[in-house]
Amino acid sequence: MARHALSLIAALLMLLALAPAPAALARADETVADLRRENDQLRERIAQLEATLATLLEQNQALIDEPRALRSEVAELNRRVQDTSDAVEEQRATSGTPMPKPIEFEAPELAPPTDDPLASPGQLLEALIRDHDGRYPELALETADQRTRYVRDLQRWFKTLERDFTTRVEWLVDVVDSSPVVDDEGKPTGARTLVFYVIDPESNLPFDANPSTISVDSRSALRLLDNDEGVTRWRLAGIAAPTPILNTERTERGLIDTPPFIAPYVEFAYAFRVTAMLPVEVEEEDEEG
Repeated sequence: MARHALSLIAALLMLLALAPAPAALARADETVADLRRENDQLRERIAQLEATLATLLEQNQALIDEPRALRSEVAELNRRVQDTSDAVEEQRATSGTPMPKPIEFEAPELAPPTDDPLASPGQLLEALIRDHDGRYPELALETADQRTRYVRDLQRWFKTLERDFTTRVEWLVDVVDSSPVVDDEGKPTGARTLVFYVIDPESNLPFDANPSTISVDSRSALRLLDNDEGVTRWRLAGIAAPTPILNTERTERGLIDTPPFIAPYVEFAYAFRVTAMLPVEVEEEDEEG
C-alpha cells in the first residue's frame, strides 16, 4: 500500500514537471496575438495592392481604348472631307464652274551666293554646316560612348569656330521691325530688337530668305533709331561671332526649324555687337547703283 502511494506521488511530481509554466503560457498567447496582427496587416496590404492593380488595369485599358477612338475619329473626319470634296466637284462639274487654281508660293528673289561666310547670318549658318560636315564626315551616334565623345568634341569645335569666324563686319540692312527689349517682368531694358534683311549692295537683293534678329544696346545707335524712325535702310557695323547652342535633345531639323539646325545636337546662334549705325536713303542707294 505504501509502495503504491509512493508511485502515485512520483507520477504526480513528473506531471507537474512536464506541465508548461504560467510565464510560458503567457508568451505563447502573445506570440499567437502577434501572428494574428501580422496576418491582419498582410491581408490589409493585399487588399491595397489588389485595389492598386485594379486601378492600373483600368488606366491601361483606357490607354488602349483612347488611340482606337482617335483613329476612328480621324477615319470618320477623312471620310467626311472626302465626301464634301466629291460633292463640291460634282456640283461644279454640273454647273460649269471651273475649279480654282492652287495658290503658288513664289520664293523671294535672293542675291547671288557669296564665298564670304560673314556676308549675312544665313551665309554664316551655311558655312558652319559645311564646317561641321567636313569635321564629321561619318558621324555615328549609336552608342553612349560615341555620343559622349561627340559632345566633348563639339565643345572644342565651338571654341574653334569662335576663334576662326569672329570678325568685324559691315552690313547694308533693311529693318522690317524694331521694338523695345523687356525683362522677365515686362519692364524695358533700354535695348531694342532689330529684325532685318542683309542686302547685297550690288544686286540690291537680300542674301537670306528669312530675316535676322539682333539686340541693340549701343547708346549712339539707339539715339539714331529714336530720331530716324522713318528710315528702314541702314549701314550696320559691328563684331559678329558664331555662338552655336548645344542641344542633345535635337537630332534632326524637324518641322519648325527654330533655332536653325546645324547638325545633330547643334543649333545655330550668333552674337552681334553693334559699333556703328548710319541711316541710308534708299533713293541715294538706287542712284549709286
